[in-house]
Amino acid sequence: MGQHRADVRLHDGAVIEFQHSPISPDKISEREEFYGRDKILWVFDVADAYDENRLDFRAYEYPNTYPASSFRWKSPRKSLWFVEAPMWWDVGSGVIFNVRKLYRELPCAGWGIWRNAKTFAMEITMRAEGKSEQEIREAIANI
Repeated sequence: MGQHRADVRLHDGAVIEFQHSPISPDKISEREEFYGRDKILWVFDVADAYDENRLDFRAYEYPNTYPASSFRWKSPRKSLWFVEAPMWWDVGSGVIFNVRKLYRELPCAGWGIWRNAKTFAMEITMRAEGKSEQEIREAIANI
């Protein structure tokens, strides 16, 4: 296994990998093994699929939960089927999507929750600075 340099390293030792270009299943597995599946968070740029209407979201809401959506992806990046760590998708419109369930077959579908990209970035920044979960929750509540 080669050397790796995380895009973002958090105070607790977790890392965030921002992935714009295609990545092979072997590289995904290698990085997850290197950092630990419980210590890596992926953020994949999927704006192209979203902009080309190959990635379609359908909103649904349950009481007292985050706004959730199901999705269907035509011609998906099958390498993402190999991600075992937490995965977020950046669709390029100021929000990101936390994939909670990804069905690893065609047609590619699943569900997840939406998050404001600024809130996500603020939370990550505060984690990197070593802020407590309580401090992070309070700061996000005041946005």
